[in-house]
Amino acid sequence: MSKIVIFGNGQVARTVAYYCQAWQLAEVCGFAVDRNFMNADACLNRPLVAADEMTDRFPPGEYSSFVAVGYQDLNGFRARKVADLKSRGYELISVIHPTAIGLVQTGDNSMVIPGETLFEPFVVLGSNVFIWNGVSLSHYVEVGDNTWISNSSVAGGNVTIGKDCFIGLNVTINNRVTVGNGCLVGSGSLVTRDLPDGKALLPEATAPAPADARVIKALLK
Repeated sequence: MSKIVIFGNGQVARTVAYYCQAWQLAEVCGFAVDRNFMNADACLNRPLVAADEMTDRFPPGEYSSFVAVGYQDLNGFRARKVADLKSRGYELISVIHPTAIGLVQTGDNSMVIPGETLFEPFVVLGSNVFIWNGVSLSHYVEVGDNTWISNSSVAGGNVTIGKDCFIGLNVTINNRVTVGNGCLVGSGSLVTRDLPDGKALLPEATAPAPADARVIKALLK
């Protein structure tokens, strides 16, 4: 089992650490953050160090790494940290649920977590791709680097999702649709035609009912 240091100490980093341990993918030996975000000496009872001290405390030849931060700047912040750690000699692992290993092709620093996540054959994920639970990717789906797909989203067969994208909760992308690079697809979107690079889909939220919730509850009795 490889030994790793996780970049990040927030909820995403803690989730990654949990799955590394639960699936016995790697031994999490510590965490690192940029020095201006140092707010403790430990995270989950493991050392927390400033990023500029990583190579001294966790030498690249002995430890691998994983960048576990969110989708800020359409995943650009995470992509920059991935590039930085590679330049310092770290090998970046991927955190893939055992049921998906061998079924999906993926680059480094990618994550696929369980739940009802379903992959058909011939799915290809790039590097630094995060797939959350309940996602369904049909046959021959391709997902570009530095992309985030949120819970319960569905992509039909032969869908292509470009790099640097954010796919929100419960999105449906129809068969043979291409989502261009740098797109933001908001929660609940139905994508039935190709999206050019840099496009955003932002469905309106459901309007509140005119009646008070207590009135509706009484009507349902």
